[in-house]
Parts: sequence; structure tokens; C-alpha cells
Amino acid sequence: MRHYILTALILLVTGLQAQDCFYQLRLQDSGGDGLSGAAVTITVAGVPRSYTLDATVDDGSRADFFIPVNNGDAVTVGYRAEAFPEEVSFAILDNNDSLIYQVDAPGTSPNLIAFTAECRACAPPPLASIELYRVRYNSVDLRFRSTPAAAGPSYRIEYGLNGFDPAGEEGSEVITQDTMLRIGNLEANTGYDFYLSTVCQTPNETTVRRGPFRIMTQLRSDIGITQLLKPIDKCAATGRDSLTIGITNFGGQAQQFFRVNYTLNEAPGGVNFPFDGIFTGVLGVDSTEFFTFDNMVDLSAPGYYNFKLFTELEGDENTTNDTLDVTVLSLPVVDEFPYTEGFEADNGFWLSKRGGTGPVSWQRAKPRNTLIDRAGSGEYAYVTNARGDYSNDEKSYLQSPCFDFSGLTTAPFISFLLYVDTEANFDRLYLESSTDGGKRWQRVERNPTGINWYNNGRDRAWDGDGGFGGGYALVGQQLNGLAGAREAQLRFVFESDGDGIREGVAIDNIRITRRDGVDLAGVSARVIGYGNCAATSDTLQFSYADIGTQRVDSVTVGYRIDGGAVFTARAAAPATLGGRRTFQFLADLGIVAPDTVTIQAWVMAAGDTAPENDTITLVYQPVRELPFLVDFENGRKPTDWSVDADLVIARRTGNASTTLSDNLSAQDEAMTFTTARYGPLAAGDSLTFDLSLTSVEEDEVATGSLQVTANTDCDDAEVVLLERELSAGSSRISIPLNLEGANARFTVEVSRTAGDYFVDVDNISIRRCSGAIEIGLTTVPPSGIFADDGTAYLTVRGGLSPYTFLWSMGDTTQSVGDLSVAQYSVTVTDALGCTGSRLVNVDLTAVATREPGALPGLEVYPNPTSEQLEIRLSLNLPQLLELEVYDPTGRRIETRKFGHANQLSATVHLGDRPAGLYLVRVRAGEETRTVRVVRR
Repeated sequence: MRHYILTALILLVTGLQAQDCFYQLRLQDSGGDGLSGAAVTITVAGVPRSYTLDATVDDGSRADFFIPVNNGDAVTVGYRAEAFPEEVSFAILDNNDSLIYQVDAPGTSPNLIAFTAECRACAPPPLASIELYRVRYNSVDLRFRSTPAAAGPSYRIEYGLNGFDPAGEEGSEVITQDTMLRIGNLEANTGYDFYLSTVCQTPNETTVRRGPFRIMTQLRSDIGITQLLKPIDKCAATGRDSLTIGITNFGGQAQQFFRVNYTLNEAPGGVNFPFDGIFTGVLGVDSTEFFTFDNMVDLSAPGYYNFKLFTELEGDENTTNDTLDVTVLSLPVVDEFPYTEGFEADNGFWLSKRGGTGPVSWQRAKPRNTLIDRAGSGEYAYVTNARGDYSNDEKSYLQSPCFDFSGLTTAPFISFLLYVDTEANFDRLYLESSTDGGKRWQRVERNPTGINWYNNGRDRAWDGDGGFGGGYALVGQQLNGLAGAREAQLRFVFESDGDGIREGVAIDNIRITRRDGVDLAGVSARVIGYGNCAATSDTLQFSYADIGTQRVDSVTVGYRIDGGAVFTARAAAPATLGGRRTFQFLADLGIVAPDTVTIQAWVMAAGDTAPENDTITLVYQPVRELPFLVDFENGRKPTDWSVDADLVIARRTGNASTTLSDNLSAQDEAMTFTTARYGPLAAGDSLTFDLSLTSVEEDEVATGSLQVTANTDCDDAEVVLLERELSAGSSRISIPLNLEGANARFTVEVSRTAGDYFVDVDNISIRRCSGAIEIGLTTVPPSGIFADDGTAYLTVRGGLSPYTFLWSMGDTTQSVGDLSVAQYSVTVTDALGCTGSRLVNVDLTAVATREPGALPGLEVYPNPTSEQLEIRLSLNLPQLLELEVYDPTGRRIETRKFGHANQLSATVHLGDRPAGLYLVRVRAGEETRTVRVVRR
């Protein structure tokens, strides 16, 4: 990885007379979002010029500007402050990098400082202007800003192997009057240190050295496969697909006439050498070229296809990057309806995908969160993290297999079970559809057939609790515009902002069919009143909905436990089409801990011809898994906990967090709650929680007593775990359990002795590190081998959320950017203090996830160019348009946002840029295309 050198943003000035030297403005914004309209104005000899930071053009954090001055010029520095002035600082340096003026958080003033320019006659080049770039296996290019011409300068470049010190060692030396040159005859794959100084003729003087500047030369011969462009994940189809790969030259010498090959599902690809599999073009340095095999591949059968793609270059000095191992999915096409998917056997080819730059939380799993603690039916559902919260800055998809609706003359009807727990108005879920196999997507809008469709009409999405008040709801709607579509797909889109996370969403029992006249569907089944084994009354509560077009007055509901006897009853139908009704059976279920029971509950109605959605399967666990942590931050009572009716879950004034709280006084002298049953307990387990007593009136007495008991297995007797006296203040209670192998419910009772005070209980847990914390990784590669714009995104499974993060470079966020090709490490710690770690390798490997023809109408010309580029794009529908330009080092040098439009016409000026390979990236809505451009 080469040493990073800040490239100055050089001011292009026209119409100026010759200047004696350049002064420097170093402008910084600690927030990294630019100056928000603020500007520094520097007036030289009566001519003002303004300078600012704009996060849409540069990185918004720092820029160096060079200001031409003559000896004796009067210089005035002013500033106009805008929002967040505390983030702004700047400094003025002379041509010797000596500090003239520095200020933090400046206020608005037309005259912060005034001085007279005085150029240092013999000065080294400004540090910020020195750049080593275009590193090859045997050369490097160097450029810098000149010293005043009056000194008659020459420049001494001294260099040697890494660690070279020109003060005491003899290295190589170049004396030149050029400010842009190439240094050759370097050794391949070798580190060098460079120093630069100025030698002046009058007087005979040599300046201080600038340096060291460190580079690592490339290998001479090093190529590898970095992309599979075609085929991509798509709907299965008859016929064969072409195979197109991307080959990247990591070395320092252009290559041609080498072999490429592949295997498919471990079998040789059957490339017919030498008529196929020979790259005959020229693979330039730091470039990627595409090669299409004549031999085509057959992916017509649905399923996963593993490709191993590799190069066979004679003399390749690094074979570790020769091979790309990638899997392509040929999606099944569903053409028989009704279609149902409950995710019990497998994922049903519903796949999670990343839509933005953040991580993906979706997983098919058994939900075990505090609120989303079970599937809608059966054991499995798709959920955004089964044992934790979703991620910040997430845009992710749950994408369906393909559907052939060509046999339907009316719009298909979709229904599914949905649980929503997100940050209202900020984090959301919605559905999109495609009719061209996933190339273009549009949101499924709410229509008159909708049932519980989008509680947030403004944002056209589900958010908060989805409008359901907690728990699963049956949602459904006709999919207008999809009748007759042969390559239809659906995808759920989940979006979160950068702050505030919750448990997310769960989706289960997806059904797609023609809409029927009479159609009753099961929604949810719950065990009510479960206590200790069979000694208490536990009954079944069953909810069902009417999603048909023809009402009925009554229905039959029933259930059975573990395939045993059937219990049925007559019940009223929902009052309206799309409505829901809940029926509670009277018979005791007789559930005995710790055995899990499977309860099937159903609804039947005369004329209902769609039995596939009548039944809900509840897999009920009388004993909940360990470890557990309840912090009440979601504001809801945990499932199967019982609390006094007057207890509240809220954040009281003065409290740092949400707690389970009660006000004890002469009118209410006790606070009691009982947890769900947890187990099996293990040696060393402890029950811990935070407890505080806070007087209503300051300095008033607050005393009481605490008793904690456990009810284990099916014993009627309670085990007293702790008894103690309480007084005002906070404490952490920790109780060794010594109940190895048992399952237990815990009852906590606080009794008042004297005073009027609040009791707050928080962070109730049995802490245990059981099982590994699994750290998933998604990386976006740097734009070039020397670029540092790569990113890494983590998803965490296992343990208990929330998690904290510590990266090897000191970052503490879940996602990190500014990464170069290197190896990093990260340690993740969960809420219980359990840790996991992994290595993160960032390289240039990338796999295409879209058709290679994205934005087929994009025109970028002329290419190559010596001056400017013309960008043209025409779209059928308006999209959000953006344009980015990256220089040969991978640094973003220009960003433009054009808003929503269906036409793009822009000019990019490269005439003042050095020759090399540039990247022009155009984004239109969800589609992005990057074009390589050569600046001659």
C-alpha cells in the first residue's frame, strides 16, 4: 500500500501576471460535510477571491488552495460564517510552509488579519503539493509546485530502499529543473523512500528536505480474474448463456496472449484451446478488460452454479489472485397458483440482497427476540436479525423467485403475515415489483383491495408497529399491473437511517393466488395465561381474517395439540371484508414444561376454496432460551411475563434509560413482577438486575424490602433466592442461582416500609456466553489498487444486541470506509460482554449483480480525450441522477447531483488533469454504470 499524500486542489488562474510565489490556504471542517455556504475571502493587491469546502465536490473535510502573490502585495483575510462554525478552522502558510495565521471557529469578519506578502527566495516545494503517483514495477511519477523563479532553483530528488536516510546514507540522486518527471530503473516489488529539496543558485543554498515519501513498486507480471460479468442471478430460461469475465492487471507491465479458463460445479468448462480461451488483446497496467468465451454455459435448470474462473499467465509472480470463485443462481419460475411459502423447509429461493451501502440484516431463522420471539406460523420466518436489532444505514432487499403470471387474466393477490417494530417515520418496509426479471423495479402502491397495506401513507410504507399495535397481522392486496407478466419478481425493501434501531420486521406465510370469493385466513395463535406446568389455566387465543370478496356470517374454528384430539367451536366471522376477529377457546391446554408443543389452529367457512391459508402452526416453547437480557428500551412487556397492572414501562424524567417502574406510597405498598420461564440453568449462572429507589420529594425517606424467588420445573414450592432491606439509591443486584439443570420463573417483589418513592428495575438478565458471535462481512472494493475508498459492512448473529465494535485502525462503528487493499481486524462485543473477532481482507474482487447492459443509453465521448468529456443519457421515466468522476488514484474529484429527470447532459473537464485512466460513474435510480475513460 503506497504512502498517502494529500493532493492539493490547485487554483487555476487566468489573466494573471507572473507571480513571485504561492501562499497556501489550508481549510478544514471537522464535521466532514463542508462549510455549508461559509467561505474564506483572501484579497491580494485589491483582488478578492473566495474559497470554500463543498462535500458534493470534495471530501468535505479538508482542501489546500495555492494563492499567487508578489513581494509587497497587501493581503487581507476575511471570513463569512454559516451553520456549525465550531467545525471550521483554517491556516495561512507562506511559500516555505511557515505558519502566518491560524484560527479555529472563526466568526464573520471582513478583516481577520492583514499582512504584506514576502516570498522566501529559496524554499522547498510546499509539502501539500508533492505527489508520487502512477507507480509501476520499475518507475514512479513525481510532481510538485515550483519555487520562485528568481532564485534560479533546481530540485534534488534523493531516494533509496525503505528506511533510507539521506543525512547519513548515500542513495540515488536526480537533479532537475522540471516539476513533473518520471524516475525509472527501480526494482519490482520493492519499497522506496523519496526526499525532495531545492538547490538555489543565488545565493548557493540548499533548503531542508521534504520527506520521506514512501512507495511500493508493483510486481512486473501479475494478473487475475476480478469480475464475473455474465451470467448473473436471473430467472431460469431455456437455452444457453454467454460467459464474460473481467481480467485485471495488478502488475506493472502490459500483458497479452495468455490463457483463461474455468470450471463449472467442479467440472472442466470444456474450453476448446487454442480456438477459445486465449486473450489476444492488450491488458494495460492498472486496467480491467473483459473476455467472453465462445463456449456457452447451460443454466436452464433452477439452482446454484459454482464457477471457478482463472488465468494462466506464464511467469505470473503472484498466483494467489488468479482465481475468482463465484456462485450464480438460476431462479425457479413459479407458474402454478396458489403459491405458498412458509420457509419451514428452506428459503424457497427468497434471497436477501444489499441495496445500499450498508449491511444486510435479513435472515431465515427462528426468531428469538424480545418482541419478535417466534415465527408467524411454524418455526421459521424471514426476519431482520433473529436475536438482535437491524443495522443503521441499511437498505436491503428480500427478493422472490420468479413468477409467470401469463395464465392470469386478473391481478394476482398477495397476502402474508407481517410483524413490524421499527423507528416510526425513519425506518420502513415496503414492497416492489418487476416485470422484466428484476432489471427495473417499481413500488407496489396501496390500492382499494389493500388489507393493512402501508400504515404510513405519506411514505407509502410500514413503520413503527405497522399499525398493528404489536404482533403479527395478515396483510394483503392485489398486485395491479402484473396480470399476464411472464418474468415477474417481488422484493421487500427495508430501509433504516443512521440513528435509532429496533428489532425490525418478520415475514411469514407468503401466499399468491387469484382472489377468491370466500377466503378466511388464519393470522395468529397465542397461549394465554401459561403459568407453572398444568396447575394454572392456559388457553388458546386464535385470530383470523376475511381476505375474500364475499362475506360470511359465521365460521368454524378449531385446534389440535401435537397431532392429538381436535377441538372445534362455532365463532362469528369478521364484521367486514379485510377485518379481523379473535376467538378464545375455553378449554385448558395443559401444557407441561419443558416440552415444546406444536399447536395447529384453523378457521373454516362454507364456500372457502382456499384451504392453504386457513391454518396457523404455533410452536410454543414453555421454557425460553438462555442467556437473556431485558432492558425495556422497546417500551413493551416481554412475552409470558406477568406484571402488576399499575406498573409502567417508560423513561421517567431524570432517568437515563427506560425502566419497569412503580410509585410506592401509602396507597400502593408493593411492586411485583414475574418473568417467563428460562432454562435450563447451568453452573455459574446468576440473575442480575439494576434496582433504584428515588424519593418523590428530595431528601424524603425511602425504605423497603426486596424478595426474589424462583419457581422451578413443576414444583409448587418457591425457592427464596434473596431477601434484603432497601434504602434510597441505586444498586446492582446479582444472585448466584445454584439451580443447575432446572427451568425457572423468577418473581421480584419490592415492599414499601416508609416513604413515597419510585422503584425502577432495569437490565434484568442471566448472563452467559454461549455459542460463537458470528460476524458476517460485505465489502465494496477500492476503485483501484492504490485507492483508499473501499468499505466494509458487518452483520452480527449470536450473542445479544446491542453490539459495540473495535477495528484495528481504531474505528468503533459497524461499517467503516476509506479502506485500501489490506488486511484489517475487528472485535465485536455484545450486551453481555461476550466477544467475537475476525479478519477483514479488502481486495479488488467484485461480482456483477446486474445485467452488464445497465443504462444502455449512456454515452461518454470522446474516449480517449485530451480536454473534455460529454455525458449523455436518455431514460423512459424520470430517475434520481448523479454523476461521479474518479482520478487514476481512485480519489473522487467531482460529484454532481441533477435531481429527478429523464435526460442527462453534462460536460466533464479533464484538460487540467494529468494523463491516465479515469472512472465516470453515472447513477440513475437503482442502476449504476461505470465507464473507464483515458485522458491522453
